[in-house]
Amino acid sequence: PRSACSTSAKASPSGPEPVTSGRAVLLAGATGLVGGRVLARLLAQAGGPRVLALVRRPLAQEHPRLHALVGAWDAAAIAGALDGAPLE
Repeated sequence: PRSACSTSAKASPSGPEPVTSGRAVLLAGATGLVGGRVLARLLAQAGGPRVLALVRRPLAQEHPRLHALVGAWDAAAIAGALDGAPLE
């Protein structure tokens, strides 16, 4: 079975706290309506996190911090793509 890890950010009155560049976000559904908007916001952050997108079809966009795993993924493929970066 496929699974994704995520942790919730601390809420603050001014919005979410910035993510350091040494971290990674695992995003499932980056080609969908909501996931696409989440992806755009993550990539728009100056000094934002690396994004590992788990998608069924290739993404139309490219970005230095974006890595897409297309098709069927397993735990080994995800761990290799993260290269030891902690997940947010």
